[in-house]
Amino acid sequence: MVVFMPWEKRDLDGMDKDLGTSSFVLLEPNVFSTSKVQRIGAVAGKTGKLYFLNLDDLGGYQMGENRKDKILQTIALEGPVFASAGTFPHDGGYVYLSPVGRQTVAFKFGTNSNGDPVFTQAGKTTETTAGRQGVGHTTVTSMKGEPGSGILWVSDVDGANLRAYGTIPVNGVLPTLALLNNVGQMKFSRPSFGDGRVYLTSHTGYITAFGSPVNMPLNCSSPYDAGTVSIGNTSTTVITCRAKIPLTINSTSLDDSTNFKTFGYTLPKTLAIGETFSFSANFTPKSVGPLSTNINIRTINGGTEQFSTNTPVVIRGVAVSLNPILTIQPNVLSFGEVITGEDTAGKNLDFTMQNDGQSPLVIQGYKISLNASTGPFLPAQPFPLKAGPFTFVDLPAVNSSIAGGGAVSTTVNFNPTVDGYYKAYLVITTNGGEKFVGSFGTAGGKPKALLEWQLGNGTWVAYKKGVPFAFGPVPLGTQAFRKLRLRNLGGTNLTTSVSKPPVSGALAAVNPLGSIPEGSQVAPNGSIEATLICSPPKSQVNEDPTTLTAVWTMNNNDASFGKTEIDFTCNGASNQVGPLDENGQGWYRYLGCFKDANPNRNLEELLYYSVNNTNGKCQFDCMNHGPQFAYAATEYEGECE
Repeated sequence: MVVFMPWEKRDLDGMDKDLGTSSFVLLEPNVFSTSKVQRIGAVAGKTGKLYFLNLDDLGGYQMGENRKDKILQTIALEGPVFASAGTFPHDGGYVYLSPVGRQTVAFKFGTNSNGDPVFTQAGKTTETTAGRQGVGHTTVTSMKGEPGSGILWVSDVDGANLRAYGTIPVNGVLPTLALLNNVGQMKFSRPSFGDGRVYLTSHTGYITAFGSPVNMPLNCSSPYDAGTVSIGNTSTTVITCRAKIPLTINSTSLDDSTNFKTFGYTLPKTLAIGETFSFSANFTPKSVGPLSTNINIRTINGGTEQFSTNTPVVIRGVAVSLNPILTIQPNVLSFGEVITGEDTAGKNLDFTMQNDGQSPLVIQGYKISLNASTGPFLPAQPFPLKAGPFTFVDLPAVNSSIAGGGAVSTTVNFNPTVDGYYKAYLVITTNGGEKFVGSFGTAGGKPKALLEWQLGNGTWVAYKKGVPFAFGPVPLGTQAFRKLRLRNLGGTNLTTSVSKPPVSGALAAVNPLGSIPEGSQVAPNGSIEATLICSPPKSQVNEDPTTLTAVWTMNNNDASFGKTEIDFTCNGASNQVGPLDENGQGWYRYLGCFKDANPNRNLEELLYYSVNNTNGKCQFDCMNHGPQFAYAATEYEGECE
């Protein structure tokens, strides 16, 4: 018998009890490790925080220094996360997250000057995810881990349902490779892969396969390796393609001609089956790192079989520099909003100073400005450097160096004591160039949530715990609409982390997916609204009122708000006719419809027949004829019994 028990279980940040549908991810130990930490895990949650944990010492809530969480790193994202991270252990090591309504973000692994593991933002996608929960779990594929071959896959419920990106950011942007549609895309789904195809499910009951099932008319033995080349030099690769069918090559093109060039051929060129077409490609890199492109060979095909008119040939190379090159990742640190004075330690973000060259990168000096990267600059000061509420911690010393291909991560602390918007620019001068880092943050009061309900006369009333929001009487068979409003009376953004509206039935939200969705933010003094509908079913006159109820569960980052269940009521009111009591209810109550004259009439006395008869008139007339008319009934429209 094999028995398992918890080895270690620790609490994370007390504000992040609900991690949503996010999953814990184990990072590749052989890549994401340092001399201090061998195994690292990552998990994100609804409150928009990304946690990196030491898997051999999970730490937890208030178990670290100054009663902080004993975890490796916490990164505040721009929105909540409901899906797990994607990881890529090659090209230095990356982690990818897709917050709701925001761009997918890449974080690169590195170390600071103390040898501690640090993840810094390296790039973002151009496209944003859906503004509601449902973005899928990010996935990464590669060609056996070859440099530059990684592809990041993201599925989403809105927009392009399947998105493919390059895994290595270029100038802070993850390159877009493909944007595809999958009708009926499922929420939170993860793409699956096999035999050169990617598969997705849909809520319409289908599985969709994406791929390239067409036949290529040329066999070009792609991909080609252009080798490792220093910037300023060129390598030449000979590419040979063999024709599978009779064809004519009429043109070629490159997806990206920045670093590659083709030559050595004359077009058009006609080939018989088995004949070859050879040409050359130069690799002259303009930037360091893995570089690649597609060479597209376009043909006019003969024969009866179906073949593509374009044969893409992949060519890859790695660029290096003998000279040092300073690269900053990221060069913008956005601290977002912090609560003034709430955290005495402030908020930390990290950036990496990377040497993309092979010779040592020497730090020659630092300059700081509160206005722009061009100055004016503050007077020289001792370490740690400070600029307003920003402190630059653990900067490499002047005249120190970073080895070729090495990197050092540095922390910037933002700790404002007064409300306001702040910025600072750190200019770094080296023998490999001069670059700057911009830091931006806003400080303000805590968010303050106020829920309000719009009455029939248009006025708004505030929510009181235990007191339902009421529609009032709504005639059966009709509809009534009322608005729910969430206001922010505080000084920083109010973020909704939980929002479960009533989605169906006679009392529900009109647009459940878009009604104050999870992850939505309300700016200070702003508001967001949702509409509810009450539609009690049609009925007969003089029926008892029907009470409809519904519940909306909500929570946000206002600590005093808490997880709240908002009750709604609606009284479906039947039309009351005939004699009424002091409460406005008819003396005669509806009992139902009955089959008459079977074989005798149910009610023995016919009071009258009138073409102007109504249920109400008949009830009044029966009451006026005395107590023997304890029941009133109408039949054949004109009869009153």
